[in-house]
Amino acid sequence: MKLRSLLPAITATAASLTLVVMPVLAAAPTPATGATGLIKGGLDAAAAGYGTTKTDLPTIIAGLINVALTLLGSLLLVYLLYGGFLWMTAGGDEKKVDKARDLIKNAIIGVVIVAAAYAISSYVLLKLLEVTTSGSAVK
Repeated sequence: MKLRSLLPAITATAASLTLVVMPVLAAAPTPATGATGLIKGGLDAAAAGYGTTKTDLPTIIAGLINVALTLLGSLLLVYLLYGGFLWMTAGGDEKKVDKARDLIKNAIIGVVIVAAAYAISSYVLLKLLEVTTSGSAVK
């Protein structure tokens, strides 16, 4: 098999990995800026110490959404890898190539939807956390 025939599958896999990993890296804390996004509530609770953690509603919701989106991202990654495998092993059969192409296309659409859901939920939960902790209205 030529590298040229594998290029679409490799490109789709690399693009999907980037889309799955980028939201996770964007939400990760850095030493200079501290925690941001969905993990802020979890880090604040962990810093409070054992037995003194708060289990307020925004923290619980943030944790559940974070776990659900992580599982969905992992599932979509598996679909992308499976689609790439089907494409590489198609052996020139157009039906198999079309099936693999559709699977990869649908998985990429799913990754975009999950990334958008992560961004929206992160923004909403951050604003909810600001309102519940500072008492100020959302601007």
